[in-house]
Parts: sequence; structure tokens; C-alpha cells
Amino acid sequence: MKQILNFWVLFLLTGAIFTGCSDDDNNKYELDETTIGCYIVNYGNFGKLPSSITRYDYKADTVTNLYFKRQNNGLELLSNIQYANVYNGTIYMMGNERDEVITTNLLFQQTANGISEGIAKPRFFVGNGDYIYVSCWGSNPDWDEMKDTYIAKIDTRTNEVVETIPLPGGPEGLAIANGHLYAALNYRKSVAVVSLSNYESIEYIETPGVTSYFIEDADNNLYVTLLSSFTLEVEDTGLGYINTATKTLEEVYSLDGISSGYGSVIAPDKDFSTIYVLASSWVEVGAGNWQQMGALYSFDVASGAFSPFVDNLTGANGVTVNHDTGNIYLLISLGATESGKMQIYKRDKSFVKDVQVGRSPAWAFFIN
Repeated sequence: MKQILNFWVLFLLTGAIFTGCSDDDNNKYELDETTIGCYIVNYGNFGKLPSSITRYDYKADTVTNLYFKRQNNGLELLSNIQYANVYNGTIYMMGNERDEVITTNLLFQQTANGISEGIAKPRFFVGNGDYIYVSCWGSNPDWDEMKDTYIAKIDTRTNEVVETIPLPGGPEGLAIANGHLYAALNYRKSVAVVSLSNYESIEYIETPGVTSYFIEDADNNLYVTLLSSFTLEVEDTGLGYINTATKTLEEVYSLDGISSGYGSVIAPDKDFSTIYVLASSWVEVGAGNWQQMGALYSFDVASGAFSPFVDNLTGANGVTVNHDTGNIYLLISLGATESGKMQIYKRDKSFVKDVQVGRSPAWAFFIN
């Protein structure tokens, strides 16, 4: 089973990235009907089919697939994008082999070369002031203790890595709260807490499972996903609640089989009364063919209780919530070689529609 996990991690990490650019330094655009929408990051198929971007204009109810290619004069991404989001008017995409952080404007037009110096297998990023922090798995990860993993600090004014922070354990999701950088560790049962005023000051919050991603509530406290592991014995899985004022894990809300996929497995609604969480596992459905099987759960923040939202899911890769409409978007991968779909639900669980997207959708973010 460990060999299967390592194969899948390699599948997620490997690829090459488009690096063409123009000399246009105007990287800022206003929010209007040309930029507002939901953007789906379609992972693609490692080594054969690259990532793509789908734009869903939920106000006009229109879908544009291959959006990056359309916005860049027919040039397409040549890599599998690990994660993407917008920060301070710029879209940042984490690409691997060639390892880069790719930047575009809000129209998804690439206007500068990717950031590659100091970047090795980027996973996730979070922004703070003029900087973004990128979790990196290093050039030659051992898939065990992950001794050479680190955080890269990028100055967004110069697009250069200005510092690297050694952080063993495979940092994945990141969050910033109360002057500290929180890093979920995929290969260690803990969350790392790095002081933003002294990067050598690192504390660890022990957790009953390995961790992957955070969401932050209105009080700057964090919920973190607690996962099972192929390399470590875990005591519990589900959601952990971290008080960032005391830097302690205060509560654990158990949920069997919370998704270990590298996608948007957790998302809150607008008022943070409900958190949507994917629980799924990889099941072999044929010789060498694997599929995500599971369910989407809603977590009531007030009561701390989970309840099924959508059962019997096949290929569930991610979830996000449209805070304008309240609708829940569920990302479904039908296979690495065929188009995926985004299922839209209302809060009362009623199904709205399917939206066709690209291959292996895993993340989505909003510009609004």
C-alpha cells in the first residue's frame, strides 16, 4: 500500500510548465464582468494531458473551458497545477517539473516568467503583506520523514525567493494567524507554528493524525483536516480545532475516512455556521485504475456534529462554497482522460445542475 501511495504522490507532483511571457508589466485589472467568477483548476493527466482552467461565470451562468489557453493566444499550461488562488490582484499557480510558481493577472494572462529559483515541488501558498509563503517538498523527497521539505518566502514586488525556512515533515496547507505561519504536515502527526518575526522559532502542535489543510474562522482560529497515514499509526481522523491565541489543539471532531486527496477537501459557508468536508478513499476499480469513493459531509459548527450531505460519491475531488449565492460546488473527476464535472447544490441539499469542466478538477477559487 505504501508503494501505491508513493505512485500517487509522484503522479501529483510531476510535469513541465509553460514559461512564455510578454514584457507587459501591467498585472492588475479591476473586478468586473470580465474577471468575476469561479475558477476551476483541472489537474489533467500526469505526463500526457496538462492542467487547464475552467471559468464559470455564475452570474451569467456561462462556462468557458480551456480558459488559460484562450487568454494566452492559444498557449496552454504544460504542467499539472498543484494549487492556485488569487492574492492582492495576482493569481499564483503552483507548478512542478519544471518547478515554478506561475503568476498571471486577473484575466489569467501570464505577464512575467515563472518563479523557479529556490522553488522545488511547490504545494500550496498563503499571502501576508508583500510576501507569499510557499510549502515545498524539495528536489528529492523520501516519502517517509520528508527531511528536506521547507517553506519558500517570495517577495511579490520582485517575484523572487528571499528566504527559505527548513521545515521537515512535508508541509502542505498553510495559514497565517496572530503573527504566526501555521503549516499542516502530511508526514508527521503535528502542525508546525512558525513565528513571522523569527523564522527559527518553530513550535509543534501534536495531532492524532497527519494534517493537510486549514480554514480560518472569524476569530482567527483554525480548523485542520486530520488524516490517516500509510507511514504512521494514527489515533483519530476528522477535524481538529486550533486556538491560535494559545497555539493548542482544543477539540477533535472525529470523522472516519476524511479525504487524503490533494484538493479542496474542506470549505466553510459564508457565515461559518457550516463546514463541508469530503470523506473518501482510493479504490482500485480495474487493473491499475483507481477512483475516489466516498461522501460529502456537513459539519455544524455550533453542535460539532457531522451529517451526510451527498452520499455514494464516485470521483469526488474537491468542494467549495459560493458565498454570493450560498450554493455548494462539488468537483467530480470522471477519470484522468475525460472531462470532469462540477455538481451544484443548494444548502437544502437539492441538486441544481452539472457543469462540465476539464480533466481531474481538484481546486476552485473565486474572484468576486
